[in-house]
Amino acid sequence: MRKRLLIFSDILFLLLACMPVIAPGQTTDFSIRLLDERNGIRTSNIRRVVRDKSGFLWILSPRYLQRFDGQEVRLLDVKGEDLLDIAADHSGDVWVSTQSGVRLYINDHAGFRDIPVETGHATKLNLLQVASDNSVWIISGTGLFRLDRSAMRFKPHPLPGYEKQLFYRRLFARHGDEFFIGDTHTIFAYNPLRGTLRQIPFEAASVITAVSEHVIWVTDIRKQVFEVNFSTGRKRALSPDRFQPGLSSPFLEIIGTLPLDAVTALVSTSQGCFRYHSGQDTFEKITTFYYGAGFPLDEVSASYFDDSGTLWLVSQQGILFLRPLEHSFHWLKDAGRKEGGGNNFIYAITGDDSGNIWLGTATGLVKFDPRNGKGEMRYPQGNRPGEEVNHSVRGLSFDGRYVIFGAYSGGIQLYDPVHNRIHKPAYPAGKEGEDLKSAIERDHIYRIHKLNNGNHLVLGDLGCYLLSGYRLSRLKFSGSDYILQAAAETSSGHLWLGSYKGLLFLGPDFKPLLADTLFSPNRLVSAVALQNDSIVWAGSVGLYEVSLDAGRLSRKPVLPELKNQQITNIFKDPAGKLWIGTDNGLYRYAPDTRKLEWFDIWDNVQNKQLNPGSFYYGQNGLLYLGGNSGLNYFDPLRIDPREEPLNVMITEVRVNRDDSLFLTENPRTGRQGALPGDTLAQPAKPLQLAWDQNSVEIHFSTPYFRNPKKLRYRYRMEGLDSNWVSSGSNNTVRFSSLAPGRYTFSVATSPDGIRWYETAAPFRFQISPPVWQRTWFIALALVVTIGGSYWLVKRRIAGIKRQESRVYALQNRTHSLEKEKALAMYEGLKQQLNPHFLFNSLTSLSSLIRIDQKLAGEFLDGLSKTYRYILKNRDHELVPLGSEIRFAKTFVKLQKTRFEEGLEVHFKTGEEAETLLVAPVTLQNLIENAIKHNIIAPDSPLIIEILVEDGYLLVRNNKQKKNFVETSNKQGLANLKSLYQYLSGDPLTIIDAPSFFTVKIPLIVK
Repeated sequence: MRKRLLIFSDILFLLLACMPVIAPGQTTDFSIRLLDERNGIRTSNIRRVVRDKSGFLWILSPRYLQRFDGQEVRLLDVKGEDLLDIAADHSGDVWVSTQSGVRLYINDHAGFRDIPVETGHATKLNLLQVASDNSVWIISGTGLFRLDRSAMRFKPHPLPGYEKQLFYRRLFARHGDEFFIGDTHTIFAYNPLRGTLRQIPFEAASVITAVSEHVIWVTDIRKQVFEVNFSTGRKRALSPDRFQPGLSSPFLEIIGTLPLDAVTALVSTSQGCFRYHSGQDTFEKITTFYYGAGFPLDEVSASYFDDSGTLWLVSQQGILFLRPLEHSFHWLKDAGRKEGGGNNFIYAITGDDSGNIWLGTATGLVKFDPRNGKGEMRYPQGNRPGEEVNHSVRGLSFDGRYVIFGAYSGGIQLYDPVHNRIHKPAYPAGKEGEDLKSAIERDHIYRIHKLNNGNHLVLGDLGCYLLSGYRLSRLKFSGSDYILQAAAETSSGHLWLGSYKGLLFLGPDFKPLLADTLFSPNRLVSAVALQNDSIVWAGSVGLYEVSLDAGRLSRKPVLPELKNQQITNIFKDPAGKLWIGTDNGLYRYAPDTRKLEWFDIWDNVQNKQLNPGSFYYGQNGLLYLGGNSGLNYFDPLRIDPREEPLNVMITEVRVNRDDSLFLTENPRTGRQGALPGDTLAQPAKPLQLAWDQNSVEIHFSTPYFRNPKKLRYRYRMEGLDSNWVSSGSNNTVRFSSLAPGRYTFSVATSPDGIRWYETAAPFRFQISPPVWQRTWFIALALVVTIGGSYWLVKRRIAGIKRQESRVYALQNRTHSLEKEKALAMYEGLKQQLNPHFLFNSLTSLSSLIRIDQKLAGEFLDGLSKTYRYILKNRDHELVPLGSEIRFAKTFVKLQKTRFEEGLEVHFKTGEEAETLLVAPVTLQNLIENAIKHNIIAPDSPLIIEILVEDGYLLVRNNKQKKNFVETSNKQGLANLKSLYQYLSGDPLTIIDAPSFFTVKIPLIVK
């Protein structure tokens, strides 16, 4: 049996027997993981398992190979002879052997390639080995063969002096660079690097297990085990009585060995696993646990230790794996059940001076010995019926003499572990003591907290109590009835108490000083831990940091990842890291680096809630955690960070849903597929695809066995989108209807959503454009198009020029006619104003002559100026705005003679605008239009404003519309609008609002 092992030197056999076997705090169990049909693996007739450099687990059976990445199994059928052995070299290549040949795995598409073996004549092959220099070897009936990588063939490598030796047994083992080869009558130790060869006679060997470069354990065909030492040249039998507590059968095979430390080794055999103690030369049966329960491991048929420190064992139950050299979480169920009680609901934990751990469970008090994993029920006691009631124990402490516990109902009890007796605490005399005893025996005790002075604080449902010495008294303060849950004491004796109504801060005299009752979404504070004397971590729904500053409490949330989780426990280990129990597993938080790690059932942490306050840090350096599924215990200082790098690989690419597999060509080897070790700096040649091969489906995988369900993926397709796209746990992505161009697909994986590992070999491909989108075709089409277009354009230009001359003449004539039309319309407007204005003016003058001759003279003078302005400018298209305003003021003055206080006209134009131009009598027309269409009365005057704004002359009046206007033909403003369209090009705008009527006239600059 070939294995990859750590160096286990001869010093293992030279240490004294008096050295300690188990160090303080060392556990005697191993927690294993199991792979079987539930993972999709065929477990029947498995002969070997190995892991390649990429991390895949290869499982060899005689008729097929299975490759497993932790989530998916790929079955590789092998035609021809049965498979005998498998090996993975340091380059990432996977080799398999049959009786007549060796095959090299190429990729999933090409399968395996036969590698020639220069045997010269018929011989049977068997076991493979990969040496430290990455040389590949195989044993046959005629001796050793070594791979010549330049020729890619196996060539004979005879043992010095034994060129004609036959090796019918074909046994082959290795330790470091030392090969151990078994024949019918002899076992050889050969070092090809040094060229040394040693031999010891041995009859009928069947299995060789290398322990060191000098020592091997050999099983013969009678299933008897011997130790063979090439340093001394001796061999000795390993008698069955050295295996404790005894073998089920005297027939045994040693399959593999792995050194755990300088004096112990883990030995896998056909009757299970044993811990070998070199000092005593004994084998102690190991108890394995699977998800907290004992797991019977009675037979191992193959073992393999990989580079990551994982030991793989093949058994009848399936493939087991564990990390025996790494401290891990231990999970124990049913503590005390074999002794008549106990269950997996653990609510409180404490320890005594003898190293025992005491568990408060749902059915009573259990004593647990971590040195042998055994527990026994100590309460309730059957010899005192009527006094003890079978209630769960939720409060627990040890004061050096008594285990002090509080049952869920029944009050405080003092258990003497030496004499196995239960005592009651003392109560005050008289009615006070009777009332207190009655109250606490009805109360539900949640926690017993040991104070700095040795007294105990008892937290109950209905109140808070103090156990001073062994005398009980009630503490009454504001909040003592808040259903207290947790406590933490500062060095000065101040107390932080968590309750169902928030967080309380008490003085050393138990007087409340401050309180924070505004925790949200509920006010329950179920865990409290000191950061320092003025800052605590408080666990509610989420984790908070509460500070005492200037006589007030301030609270801020920390770790948003836990904002929706109920915090049940907070423990600060000696390294300053926080261990946080929640209803979703266990977390470790490093405040200095702000790094958060999550541990759950895949890390061997129970998958039920960790109960509030159910933790204890023992003298042995182990942290014990109780929950609804048993007990977890571990050394918090020895749990390594989860920094294992992940290797995500693109394993399959399908184009247009075809069954064929496409992989890029590796420039280093010329083989299809990127090999482990390729980096982003070694780009592979892009795969060329036709324009209609524009849909690709990409499958990627990450060999990961610790907790594969935690893996999350994200990907990006450069050329389509440079951003990362999350795909959750889905490891297949499809792109449809991709446009022609260059693409690079990359994928990354993460076990926690924080640390991401990108593939070292992205998939590069190029989709060629169709013929009509290629450069030469486009260039040719452009030449033809441009030539033809040039001829057509030239012909068209000649015809257009002929048409342009005729069109130009027509445009000039049209422009002239439009001008004549606009001027004629406006002239008609001015002529229309003359008789109407003259009639009204003469009527007003006639009245004034009879009433006021002086005013009549002034009116006549203004009238003459008005007509003089009209006659003077009748042939002008434009006049200065200043002249138009002076004319308009004269016109308004004449109108006020008629309307008096019923008409108000305000000019707000400013001197800077007087040089701008308008059409003559524009203002007269607009003022006359406002007078014509609106009611004018002294008590409701018509107000007209004339102002300049943003290059426009605005004429605005308030609306007092007449119901009927006799002389209106509704053409005045329309004609004026047409005139300004011709004169300015900018439109004259009319705004008819509910309260105002405004005309905006564009001012003209010449």
